[in-house]
Amino acid sequence: MKDTHLKKYRAAIAHNFPQLLITNIEYLAEGWNSVACRVNEDLIFRFPKRAEVEQSLLTETRLLSQLAPYLPLAIPNFSYIATATNKIYPFIFVGYPLIAGTPLQDCPEELLKAEWWRQALAKFLVALHLFPLEKATAAEVPKKLFPNSPVNDWRGSFQHLYGETEEMVFPLLKQEQQNKIRLRFTDFLNDEHNFTFKPTLIHADLSDEHVLLDLGNQKLSGIIDFGDCCIGDPAYDVWGCLLPYYDRPREASWENRRQFYLRLPTLNSIIFGREFGDPLLVEWGMNGLDRFWFSNEPVPDWSFYS
Repeated sequence: MKDTHLKKYRAAIAHNFPQLLITNIEYLAEGWNSVACRVNEDLIFRFPKRAEVEQSLLTETRLLSQLAPYLPLAIPNFSYIATATNKIYPFIFVGYPLIAGTPLQDCPEELLKAEWWRQALAKFLVALHLFPLEKATAAEVPKKLFPNSPVNDWRGSFQHLYGETEEMVFPLLKQEQQNKIRLRFTDFLNDEHNFTFKPTLIHADLSDEHVLLDLGNQKLSGIIDFGDCCIGDPAYDVWGCLLPYYDRPREASWENRRQFYLRLPTLNSIIFGREFGDPLLVEWGMNGLDRFWFSNEPVPDWSFYS
């Protein structure tokens, strides 16, 4: 990250929180939606990139303080919430005490099949999925998976994604390839069994970079990045390797739904990459189409620990 960007983030923090003495700020990570910086070694500040991401962050500020007491693991505790935007930074942003731990994506390969973290992560998901929906609704948690969907409805958000796929992905594909994607969407959307699940609060972005481990004590230390939280299908959250430890009812259509969800990141990557001019994301998504959309083989967990 360029020093000018870090100077901007530092200035935004100083403007909104003059009582905080900033001795050090460093770039930590960046995703599609936000930039994370580490401040004074023990604070994390997260900056949304766009207006719709800011809205998701506002939902997080309403939800997480209510959610934390229900969970067996640490989650971000927003002790800094910049509610006033200005010329320095146009969106609200948040800061929270660092949750110490090693992201699962950075752990040794031999650790990936260990039962201790799988059991703990499944227990966390059970607790998350049991969170009272009336509290999630009161916090204005959406009932759609994709924030840019114009309808606040689980099935409707997938119908919207298919429309975006036709517009942004199909022009890059041959007719035969388009037909295969169209058939998978049609089969999913027209099967009522895929929409008779009992909705729950879901994390909706439970990737290996968001799971933090305390390797010395062999325990999970926390889960981060709840920006995609929504009310929807719990099957979206549960990795295949967690199923033996996930003690919640599973309908007959569970695995069919899960398999469909695992295919989505390729399309999202292409759509996002084309919309925001990122050719690497487009290339990444295109490279995954053969494996995830054009093959009849079951899809492994999106992460590498199936």
